[in-house]
Amino acid sequence: MALARGFQGFSSAAILVVGMALIKDAVGKERTGEGMGYSTVAIQSGLILGPSVGGILDLPGRYDKAGYEAVFILPAVLLAIDIFLRLMIIENGAAEAFDERAINAENSDSVGDSLVRPSDPDLTERTALLGSRNHEQSNRKTLWQRFPVLRLITHSRMVTALLVAALDVAIFSALETTIPLFVMRLFDWTPTKTGILFLATCTPGIILGYTVGKSIDRSGSLLPAAGGITIAATCLIAQRIVHENTLRDEIILVALFTASNISMLFVNITMSAEIGLVAQEVDEETGGGGMVGKGYALNMMACSGGQLLGPLIGGFMVEKTGWAGMTLLLGALCLAALPGILLFAGGGIIALHRKSLDAKGAENFSGGGK
Repeated sequence: MALARGFQGFSSAAILVVGMALIKDAVGKERTGEGMGYSTVAIQSGLILGPSVGGILDLPGRYDKAGYEAVFILPAVLLAIDIFLRLMIIENGAAEAFDERAINAENSDSVGDSLVRPSDPDLTERTALLGSRNHEQSNRKTLWQRFPVLRLITHSRMVTALLVAALDVAIFSALETTIPLFVMRLFDWTPTKTGILFLATCTPGIILGYTVGKSIDRSGSLLPAAGGITIAATCLIAQRIVHENTLRDEIILVALFTASNISMLFVNITMSAEIGLVAQEVDEETGGGGMVGKGYALNMMACSGGQLLGPLIGGFMVEKTGWAGMTLLLGALCLAALPGILLFAGGGIIALHRKSLDAKGAENFSGGGK
């Protein structure tokens, strides 16, 4: 069982990385935020539907009749559908190469003998000179062009996005570990009520994921990320006021917990879009390829690190300082990440200021022309 779960985790990580890279490749640079919004909708839907569908077998009498093996029937069916759909995928690169071959074949037929023959001595000499010059230029490649992955992992926007993505996952996993015990002890909640609380926090991701992605494409990454992490920090710190077994405290906790998760949704989608945009930028800068997949692989590694550290930090802080101390620390971590977001996300506040000046200049120019 342990070995099977290990292979499951390995394959899930690979599928998620490839899936996000395919989405980024399909939607293009101008709609990266929208694509990440779609991926968030899909992930949040799986988080909600998976336990719900699996719970059908846990109804009285169902599990005894179906048996242990029946639990794996639905995943096996979904896996077969997934394999079929993956075989049907035609990547953008393959489609473009097919179109290019068709165009080249058509042009070669139409041009015919009008092409210059390579037997021309002037052409041969010119080709040789150009070839040697291209060879010299290839030998003068910069360090980034020779090792584009170094450019990727040292890019300030990429480093910021990876750290914030890890923080996002760490915060959610810390709360996911500690909040069930907290509400059971303080409010005497049942596991069902606790599950409904997490269901309520995942549902907004399905509703708002697409909208958040579209807003990122329109306004850039800076404002959604900075606003989201500021609101999340405020809501996390405010959760420390919940300390009594009253209906008022229950409502406050649910409202603050939901608001913090919605605000971190903005941060999550923004950082996913940032990683794809930076990876594409490095591809164009170095003249290489494959950086988008490597970028999302780094994202998976960062999120896995956050998922590992989150429960450890949450459990340690609750044990040493209590619920109030843990929420204060999580909020402080969000505020600590804010300067990095302001400086680097989407190019930072300097790039945003330049963009606004350019927009005003264009408006003044158009107004003066009238």
